[in-house]
Amino acid sequence: MNNHVKLLIDFGLQPISNRYTADPNQKNELYPLRLGQCQKSGIIQLINPVDQKELVPRHDWISYNEPEGHLDDLVARLFSLYLTKKKPIIGGVSFKDDSTLRRFEKIGCKTWSIDPIRDLKLSKGAGVESVQSALNPINAKQIANQNGKVDLLVVRHILEHVYKQDVFLEALKLLVAEDGYILFEVPDSSNQLSNIDYTMVWEEHLFYYTDYTLKSSLQNFGFNVVELETIPYQFENSLVALVKNDDIKSLDNSSEDYLLNEALLQGKNYGEKFKSTKNFIIKSFKEESDKQEIMLFGGGHHANAFINYFSLEDSISCVIDDDPNKQNLFMPKSKLPIKESTVLLNKENFLLVFSLMPEHEEKILQKHSGFLEKKGQLSSIFSSSKYSFIKNK
Repeated sequence: MNNHVKLLIDFGLQPISNRYTADPNQKNELYPLRLGQCQKSGIIQLINPVDQKELVPRHDWISYNEPEGHLDDLVARLFSLYLTKKKPIIGGVSFKDDSTLRRFEKIGCKTWSIDPIRDLKLSKGAGVESVQSALNPINAKQIANQNGKVDLLVVRHILEHVYKQDVFLEALKLLVAEDGYILFEVPDSSNQLSNIDYTMVWEEHLFYYTDYTLKSSLQNFGFNVVELETIPYQFENSLVALVKNDDIKSLDNSSEDYLLNEALLQGKNYGEKFKSTKNFIIKSFKEESDKQEIMLFGGGHHANAFINYFSLEDSISCVIDDDPNKQNLFMPKSKLPIKESTVLLNKENFLLVFSLMPEHEEKILQKHSGFLEKKGQLSSIFSSSKYSFIKNK
């Protein structure tokens, strides 16, 4: 562990969020989950994270979606401003870059992507947890020789998963032409930190960036940040950084000390409020469960975090999720059953707490044609939702 990382929160022993079980009596392997903050860089990060091999999903249907509403404009702008060659080459690191590469292909760019089976000797369907571990300077040189170095390398939503960032980033540099660019995109943790949202913490995300800490981190690894943009979304913004590995002038650093102090204060505040927030949520859910049945709607890793970080398994009856793959399974650690939304038809006097992204809430309500609002009360685990449990309390 980095000696400069200070503990913010110890969440205790927690499961891997994608390990749903078919048998409620089956024990989950539990691992320490601790969140800290580097006092030199301000980066919030996991302390001694679980081995990446444990993160490999045991169900082949597990998938994660990243925001894409900004990609059309982003691709068009990058093409017009920075890709001046007649037929620029665009590269991708993982499957998360495929949709961006397709957009570049449509405007005349040549593209290639790292093949996890051929280039990294991984198995079919390997996720980013495996890609980040396998990519290194040795195979990066081979990939560049086979495919040609790129004018732009797309690296979306993987940097926050990387265990050995120095090795990974050195490999990326070898894939890019001398005058080329790398496009990084990571989740922006600013809103979750400000809203004191602890479902942000996930065993698969080792690092939790803000615009300041992303820029300073990339610069510390020898990159020059040409552009840094925050892409707004309802729940979690995206940070997009365009960098070069040369001596181009970086973005202004004149407020470095002030920004570092602000980042450290934000992390300190986030850590200090965990205990009181946990006590408040436990007490509130217990009071509500004494009056009515409580169910969560959405069985993803945010729901898992909310249930297990706040020890709510005794106050919640079940988790609703219409993904057919999750039917008749049980949530990790809490062992709450996962049921389809049809069970709501026979319910009266219930509290339904949304644990899916706030942008999907209205779709769910439209699907159920007002039934939910008539039969039960609505809430949400997220502060950014208009149904927010904490804000409404």
